[in-house]
Amino acid sequence: MANGFLHAAERKTIKAVLDSQLNKAASQDPSEVLATISGLIDRFGGSNRTATMETIKASLRDKDSKWSRFLIRMLRNSDRNVLSMFLMNAGYEGAYSGGKTAKELEAKYGVDVPRVVLMDPEGLSYELMDRVIGQAEDIGIHIIIFMGKEPLSKEDELMRLARSHADTAFHAFTGGYMVDESFCRELLSVRNFLVSVEPSAIKAMDLLHDAGIPFGAAVLYDGDNFQQMTSDGFFDYLISRGCFFAWFLRDLPWNTPEQNGKPLTAEQRQYVAAKLRQIRGTYSDKDIFAVDILDLGEIYTGKRSGGKGYCHIDGAGDVGLFGLSHRTGANVKQKSLWDCILMCYNNMADL
Repeated sequence: MANGFLHAAERKTIKAVLDSQLNKAASQDPSEVLATISGLIDRFGGSNRTATMETIKASLRDKDSKWSRFLIRMLRNSDRNVLSMFLMNAGYEGAYSGGKTAKELEAKYGVDVPRVVLMDPEGLSYELMDRVIGQAEDIGIHIIIFMGKEPLSKEDELMRLARSHADTAFHAFTGGYMVDESFCRELLSVRNFLVSVEPSAIKAMDLLHDAGIPFGAAVLYDGDNFQQMTSDGFFDYLISRGCFFAWFLRDLPWNTPEQNGKPLTAEQRQYVAAKLRQIRGTYSDKDIFAVDILDLGEIYTGKRSGGKGYCHIDGAGDVGLFGLSHRTGANVKQKSLWDCILMCYNNMADL
């Protein structure tokens, strides 16, 4: 209980400082705001900071860096309430506070604790998703990404989940055809739910941009189009449409071969990984955050191999870790999320 009080007090303090700086951003030199945000990372990051976080922290103090330009663009084009909630939930809860909880569990059980849950809401009841998200929060996971055929087909339930779990950052990969003015107003209301749309969803991008809602692109790539989808021209296009994030999706282990497209060779995978690290570089001229969804561990844990950093729950409730098979018998309909994670580890030798 005492830790809960300390956490609430710390969150309140950090949010007050952050909100104060975001309110100043419109009327003062943005570099002062960036320096304050950098100071918060330095003060509260502790041993949880990854190389990516260290790079971002240092580059925020350099007005010529990519991350300074990126955040200034976000400050100038985003609703401050939505931006504040995103930074608090993905940054403070997901990376810092949740990171501490995850490291304690890792030290105790000798496993890698996911930092992100990917979930297909189709086939899962509201009550089950609500329970799983609560269990995720208990083990330090405060980032939930909905993906599947079209997550927004369950929009009402997803918005209800966002309201019930106000300290968690939610994101959905969507085709974009269900994004309209009413949906944008709902995102402004809940504040902790963002979306990434297909690159061709121009109308959706325009609506999100006009509403001041940070959004991204969900980029499907394979062995045929990987060079086009990582070209400078493609990133320039995304930035011109107002995208802040580019999530790259390929060879997802729970997809059919047809959904994944032509398999990538090892050399092609290395090419894309190097290109995305280049785009995230301190002095890249592309003001966008780009990452392969299977490499989230590089951001949250510093581990590049094996897709470490996430677990996936499919529409049947089956759980898979780090890009591995779901054929472990771990299912959130029968067990808690933590028990499923441990069960996956215990069965890895059989996969």
